[in-house]
Amino acid sequence: MTTLSTGQRFADRYEVRRLLGQGGFGEVYVVRDLRAQPPRELALKVLTETEGLRNVDLVRFRDEIVAINTVAKHSQHVPRVHDTGMDRGRPWFVMDLVQGVTLTEHWQHQHTLGLRPTPAETLTILHDVCDALAAAHAVGLVHCDLKPENIMIKRAPSDPSRWFAYVLDFGIARTAYKHTQRTLAGTPLWMAPEQLTDPDAPSTPAIDQFSFAHVAFWMLVGQKFPLTERQRMRPSQVAAARNVTLPRAFDAWFDRATRDAPTERFPDIALAFNALHAVFAQPPVADPAFAPTLQAPAHIALAPTLAATPPKPPPYAPAKAPQSLPTPRPAATRPVALVVVLVASLASLAVGLTWRSHNATRSHQTLSPTQTPPPAPPPAPPPLPVPTELTPITEP
Repeated sequence: MTTLSTGQRFADRYEVRRLLGQGGFGEVYVVRDLRAQPPRELALKVLTETEGLRNVDLVRFRDEIVAINTVAKHSQHVPRVHDTGMDRGRPWFVMDLVQGVTLTEHWQHQHTLGLRPTPAETLTILHDVCDALAAAHAVGLVHCDLKPENIMIKRAPSDPSRWFAYVLDFGIARTAYKHTQRTLAGTPLWMAPEQLTDPDAPSTPAIDQFSFAHVAFWMLVGQKFPLTERQRMRPSQVAAARNVTLPRAFDAWFDRATRDAPTERFPDIALAFNALHAVFAQPPVADPAFAPTLQAPAHIALAPTLAATPPKPPPYAPAKAPQSLPTPRPAATRPVALVVVLVASLASLAVGLTWRSHNATRSHQTLSPTQTPPPAPPPAPPPLPVPTELTPITEP
């Protein structure tokens, strides 16, 4: 039995059109916003199971809705929240209605046609998922329940050959590092080990990375990677049993992204995607437009950007920066060059040749055989870690 009925007026603004889905704690309806001009259809989510909820839980629910809306402002791959409130003690919110299919439905349809998502198609969808997760992590939010059922895709209006993905259901999202789980929340089949073994541990973005890797394997192979076989079989071997060929490099990528210790996984979700991209295609190159095609995997290129750590966590604002690694500092290499020149001079003197310094224009000095090079300066401190961020892509 549903909580709302078709045609019912809700919050004196929304007209219930039909039930879209329901779970153990909530229901989702298609509603019509009567105040919008012209009226538009949105999605209404109502928590139906409120028994045992404390005031602090309701406050946290509202805070998370605000955080989700912040994520949606900086990623096109998270539906926006338009309204929220309470109805007879039940929290609710209204968000964009995504007209598409879940990854589960898409894969099942492909299977019935004897097809399987290509690596190019998989990378296209996972890029969008990564964009949403990176934006969430940047504002201190961890999804904690990433799985195929919570990823919805549709054809991009601007390019029908391209899929456009959304990450849904931040209903159990946690505040990174500050909020402990206390109770088991999520889908066990897709949960990271720390979610299962230590509910009191702080939630970190590494949780989403673990699930992200398993979603990637599931998309490529058509089944969840059996954790019970992890010590005996590699992902490429499991895939081969289903007549799917995965690069051997995928094994190393999957192993790192799903390590039992969260600190041993990739530093962030964008780096995890970059590494996966390199497994199937050429290394990422600068491509701000990011217009992948299903026929050309090499064109699917993420342009990672490095940005200085912002003074404040939000808002999520990726900055453009050079893609190449920094060149070595000249001061660190000069002593080595002088030693090489000294050795060359000694050899030249031994055979009676005249030595000419190649560094004369720089130092205006020559070294005698008895001179020693100046002591090397202390090595430069390593650069501080900086977040790797996804390049925003154009709204389809």
